[in-house]
Amino acid sequence: RYRFELDLGPIPVGDDEFAGIIVQGSTLMKLSAGELTDAIHIREARTLLRAALDVQLGGRRLKTREVLRNLARYRGSHTVRG
Repeated sequence: RYRFELDLGPIPVGDDEFAGIIVQGSTLMKLSAGELTDAIHIREARTLLRAALDVQLGGRRLKTREVLRNLARYRGSHTVRG
């Protein structure tokens, strides 16, 4: 188990430590290899990604879902009719 410090990387921790972003070493290895397949590894990688994005965005929110929703609405209103 590791506590992932975004500016330092993974730091080994004991089983009794729960502060910060805690990930399994296997999650980091699978993430590195691009082999995230099970729910635990995916959940831990998602948590790590969200924390990294939050730092980069400075607290601003991503608008990905809003953009995708608007795109779907646009495509739906511009379909070719026979």
